[in-house]
Amino acid sequence: MSGALSKIESAGFNVSLVGGNLAVSPASNLTQLQKEFLRSHKAEIIQELAAVTLLETDRQKILSYLDSINETDQALINDLLERCRTDREALAWVLNWADKVRGKLPAPPVSVTCRSCANFNSYNAHGGGAGQCDAGVRSSGYCRWADDRHQCGEYQSKM
Repeated sequence: MSGALSKIESAGFNVSLVGGNLAVSPASNLTQLQKEFLRSHKAEIIQELAAVTLLETDRQKILSYLDSINETDQALINDLLERCRTDREALAWVLNWADKVRGKLPAPPVSVTCRSCANFNSYNAHGGGAGQCDAGVRSSGYCRWADDRHQCGEYQSKM
């Protein structure tokens, strides 16, 4: 990390690139001297940030992968994102692994109601109330209720 970027970050500020411009937060805490420092070192800081910035698309891909494996440890997530932000080899490995693993995972079941599913046959003419699932999905009782929400891997929209 360059001296300029290190210096401003060590003073307690987060520095990022937004549309090619510097974004510093909390900006309201910047002293006049710090503002002058940023102006005089702007090009240097932008160059360094561009080299170590994690693209938002890559960040979202990593977060989506972590979500798909039910990773909830925020410290671990933050450490991984920071490592990927500063280490291009680690980023390439994680993105490759995310592609491989996510391709093998089944799509998560969707929370739906039976009434909106093509597999549901209501016992009533109005289409609501009790009925059965032609895909073989069974409830804990004898039949399904049209408006009860549940996760279903066999859901097919009537639309």
